[in-house]
Amino acid sequence: GWDSSKYLASEADGTTPVAQKAWAFIGRLWDRMKAADRVWRVLSVNPALQLVAIPGEGVPDHPRVQKTGRLTPNGVSRILSASRGLLLPSRYEGLSLVLLEALAAGVPVLVTRVGGHAYLEGRSIEGLVWLDRPDDSAEFSARLAEAERAYPIEARESRARHNQTILWTWDHCTKLLVDAIVSPPVT
Repeated sequence: GWDSSKYLASEADGTTPVAQKAWAFIGRLWDRMKAADRVWRVLSVNPALQLVAIPGEGVPDHPRVQKTGRLTPNGVSRILSASRGLLLPSRYEGLSLVLLEALAAGVPVLVTRVGGHAYLEGRSIEGLVWLDRPDDSAEFSARLAEAERAYPIEARESRARHNQTILWTWDHCTKLLVDAIVSPPVT
C-alpha cells in the first residue's frame, strides 16, 4: 500500500529544491540490489540525463548529479514530486514502496520486472515504463526519452488521480486484512 497523506502536498519543508528535468534515484552507489551502477553507466553515455541521488552516499561528484543527503519520508516525497521521474532499475526486490508512492503521485517510474514489481503489469497504471534490458545503456536511454514524451509533467495530477483509483492504500490493505480475520472464507 501507499501512504496517501504524503503526496501532492505543496508546502515547503526545507528540502533542497530540484529542477523538474532531473530524474530521482533512491539508493547508495554500492547497493547491488538497487543497481546504482546501471544508472551511473547511463549517466556516463546520456548527456541529457540529470540526476538527483537520494541520499547520494558513495556517489562521486558529477556536474549533472545533485546529492540530497539523508531525508525524512516527507523530504523524499517532495523530491519525487519535484523530479522528472524515478529510476528503479533494481536487480531484485519485493514490491517497492517508493514505486507505489511515486505512481500514486503521478510520477513516472522506469522499473525492472523483478519481485513484486511484475505484479503491476497489465493494471492500466499510467507512468509505469518497463526496463527490459536494464544493463543496456542504449535501451535505458531510449526508455527515458519514451517516458519524457509519454508522461509530461503537466499531466502529473491527472495521472495521480487515475493511479490512486488502482493502487491500494494502506487503509485498503488494512480493511482487507481485518475483513479476512473477522469473516474468514468458508471452506
